[in-house]
Amino acid sequence: MRRSSRKDDLSLAGFTLLELMVAVGLMVLIMSIVAMIFSQTSRVYTNSVDRMNIYASARAVCDRITTDLNGALPKNNPQQLFKINKGTTAQDKKGRSYDKDQISFRTTTSVFGSVRVAEVRYFLIPEVDLSILSQVARGGAPETTKTKRKLYALRRVVNDFNGTLTLIDEANLCHYVLAMKIEYLDSATKRYQDPPPLGLLIDKNSPPDKKLPGAIRISLRVVAGAAERQERLISKVICIPMGQ
Repeated sequence: MRRSSRKDDLSLAGFTLLELMVAVGLMVLIMSIVAMIFSQTSRVYTNSVDRMNIYASARAVCDRITTDLNGALPKNNPQQLFKINKGTTAQDKKGRSYDKDQISFRTTTSVFGSVRVAEVRYFLIPEVDLSILSQVARGGAPETTKTKRKLYALRRVVNDFNGTLTLIDEANLCHYVLAMKIEYLDSATKRYQDPPPLGLLIDKNSPPDKKLPGAIRISLRVVAGAAERQERLISKVICIPMGQ
């Protein structure tokens, strides 16, 4: 009877210290694996969303410019004033510099649901990322946090040029832009090249053999916010129907 009683007492005993340590160790290992998988999945999802946002914004810009260029007035129209200005940004701390070109032309475009002839201009303006507040003014980050490159927004401005330039519409089409490079198709070399230092200007006073370029190539370098989670360079060739 005594032996049977002793066996019953042993069967009612809890886990030993070694068993508890092994169980806790396994639980910590499993939780670490789950946390690592969740972190990687979250990072992949965030990167995918950032890439999609960058491509969507750049595609919207290219589509808008394409639509405006499709209605561009021909060079022989005395109202046409086609300009590509060469611009450069200040160098960053690593000595890198980026193009900050701009383009303007006169075209037939849609403004608030109505079609009218207007002057359209695309250019970069300083951008501030309000999601990353500066330590001094608490007013947002005007440059990227890692490489200290200036942030810009791509703005589209529509003006009425009858008599004096009157603002009709303006909007920022793409945010967190680092650079915008615009090249034009040269009819002589059949290659895309940068506009001259003073810019490319085509109007009614241009030589008779000077026409609108047959196409332009626009390149946008865009990041996903000041944190630079993603960076992409998007280029597109846009034909000008009224060009060469």
